[in-house]
Amino acid sequence: MRMTAKEFAKKNNIPLYTVKRYCKKGIFRCHMIGRKYSIDVDYALKALTQLDEQQAVLNKPIKPAPYVRKRKINTQSDFLKALDDLRRGIA
Repeated sequence: MRMTAKEFAKKNNIPLYTVKRYCKKGIFRCHMIGRKYSIDVDYALKALTQLDEQQAVLNKPIKPAPYVRKRKINTQSDFLKALDDLRRGIA
């Protein structure tokens, strides 16, 4: 099934400029008749779903690396021991 770029944009709630840009880039299979694009609808819908899947992968949040604390200082003696280790160059 084929339809014009304007009809396809209206039916799928996509800006007309985006549809024309996808036609120019070759994302949609289409023919230009005069100044109008004739789009293969089945192929264009498949291309849109692939674009959505690619975008979903790109927008997936990255899990932050856990913060690992090396030494826990609870008491004054722990603090003094850590300070001595720093002075000796152990830590």
